[in-house]
Amino acid sequence: ERALVLEDGGRHAFDKLLIASGAWPNRLEVPGSHLEGVRTLRTLDDSGWIRDASRDALHAVVVGAGFIGMEVAASLVQRGLEVTMIHRDKGIFEILRARSVAQYLADLYGQRGVELVLGDEVASFGGRSRLDAVETKRGRVAQAELAIVGIGVTPATGWLEGSGLRLNDGVVVNE
Repeated sequence: ERALVLEDGGRHAFDKLLIASGAWPNRLEVPGSHLEGVRTLRTLDDSGWIRDASRDALHAVVVGAGFIGMEVAASLVQRGLEVTMIHRDKGIFEILRARSVAQYLADLYGQRGVELVLGDEVASFGGRSRLDAVETKRGRVAQAELAIVGIGVTPATGWLEGSGLRLNDGVVVNE
């Protein structure tokens, strides 16, 4: 009917409706993911925490090479940290599906000092109560006092359940 019905019964007609439900960052469920120093980035508070934590850190690991991972790695290098980026795919920012752009970005980040570890995944975060290292499934160990995980998001659509909209990793739409 192209109408939005509110809880109080009010109706609002529309031609097109955009539902900007937001998303929650995916967590990396590996040993040590609970350690102080391992975070995701979603909110302004998260950003402030990363900024503050980077003041005392010398080494950081960024997990994931999408938009969040790329931005965090660039920011941390600018702040003077040694940054290792671990990404399970063979190229960075693969969502672009542009091999030449991905290669350009890999070269640029490498020139700026980001160590790229591609085709590998985090096996565990190490440390007693605070992060001190990250180990990959291929056995590589990177020193880190700070790790930011940017491995995608899950759409925040729980509040739409029972609305009559079809949900499948987001709201199902037509072309």
